[in-house]
Amino acid sequence: MNLISYVLFGRGNPRYRDCVPIILAGNAGLYPDFITRIHVAAGLEDDPAVRLTLESAARGVRAEVVVVPRTHSGLEATCWRVMPLWDPDVDVVLCREIDSIPCGYEVGPVRAFMESGLAIHALRAHKNHCFRLMAGLVGFRRKSLLSHPIPANFDAYMDAGALGGWHRGCDQRLLAGAFGALAEFTLDTPIRGAPPGRGSRTISSSPAQRAGLGVRRYASHRPSGE
Repeated sequence: MNLISYVLFGRGNPRYRDCVPIILAGNAGLYPDFITRIHVAAGLEDDPAVRLTLESAARGVRAEVVVVPRTHSGLEATCWRVMPLWDPDVDVVLCREIDSIPCGYEVGPVRAFMESGLAIHALRAHKNHCFRLMAGLVGFRRKSLLSHPIPANFDAYMDAGALGGWHRGCDQRLLAGAFGALAEFTLDTPIRGAPPGRGSRTISSSPAQRAGLGVRRYASHRPSGE
């Protein structure tokens, strides 16, 4: 299956749940072959955005909720978007920000990635997107990654980031550490004035390209709370 992966944690800023109705509708229109998966922190099962997602799924919308029973601190939970990389049922996963509305200009680059056969999609859509792999705009072809030296499981991936602390940018730091050396196997599609990445296979931005052409639980490899 193909997924668009999000994460929801905390009960603070309402913008992180206010976009969920638009995300569900937008993904259904732009990516009909993808399932919207929202990873939520334990304790948020009663959140309005979670209830809406489950109600939408019951009506036939391709969406699901995964409750993540992990303790977390700081911005650690932002890293959960890549969790599907270790789900054997997943083919392609696109990681996105839950406060970012799906836009048509992403469709062309995503389609190019789907047709490329490459392992990683580096999408950047702003001149300030200077990291090759933006945590909320990256994509992966899971099976293509299996032949490369990546963390053995999600816990190992998170362990690699623990020493650096869970501060702003921790999700992009983990991405760079785990997948940054795979530039040769990355499709780079900078759009809207974003800078190209070095060493990746780049498709230049163009108007034609921009036009584009029930609750599950994550089974951790260690007891919750460790």
